[in-house]
Amino acid sequence: MSIENTNRKEIENMIFDANGKLITADKTWMEKEYVFKRSIKPRVIPRWVVKRGGESDTGLWTEMGYNCDKHGPGTNQKRKNLISIYESEFTLESKSNKSYINSFGTPGSDDRFARILSYLNRQITANRHIKRMAKPVSKWESDLKWFKSFVGKRHPNLV
Repeated sequence: MSIENTNRKEIENMIFDANGKLITADKTWMEKEYVFKRSIKPRVIPRWVVKRGGESDTGLWTEMGYNCDKHGPGTNQKRKNLISIYESEFTLESKSNKSYINSFGTPGSDDRFARILSYLNRQITANRHIKRMAKPVSKWESDLKWFKSFVGKRHPNLV
């Protein structure tokens, strides 16, 4: 058997179950009751993570893997990344922008929840009339609606 055939068989075994069905990502967690869990290991935020001028606030979001780019993560991973932003304790490298990172508040707090809602709303508002941004806007709107319903019960005064 050639190396190519061996590799192909190994790949097939990783993506198909015993019945030949494609193994897909588990998305059922998004429909369950949310339970806050503080990250055990703080997330180290590198010094390059900053809020850029104007409306651009991509630093932490990019670092944490949240984006709605054409080739960005799928819905399941994007939403896991949003939850990670919500739950993570941030530790700063030396020379990091402390005021920017502190503006996110503590994990699971009203401040953190509001910051996530604010970011998503700003992205939607700033880009909704730009034709080429229709797809990302749709993704932000969907994520915003989901995040409010999934985590919002912890923040009834903000929803």
